[in-house]
Amino acid sequence: MTLPAQDSIERVFSEKVEHQLLEHPGKWVGLYNDEIVAVGNSPAETLSLARKAGYPPVLLHHVPEQGKAYFF
Repeated sequence: MTLPAQDSIERVFSEKVEHQLLEHPGKWVGLYNDEIVAVGNSPAETLSLARKAGYPPVLLHHVPEQGKAYFF
């Protein structure tokens, strides 16, 4: 089924990152320049790991568990 608005939605992540996100179900990931730089169980843990690795503020994304979807 195709939704009418689907044609106007811009791609948020590259295909490479989308595939990598699937490797981290239920986790929080930190993204910087279209690359996963940290993976944790909470936003705070993920931000801390990214900072320790020397990255500036990163984009946080929660990966849904397998078979689940989130809508906001």
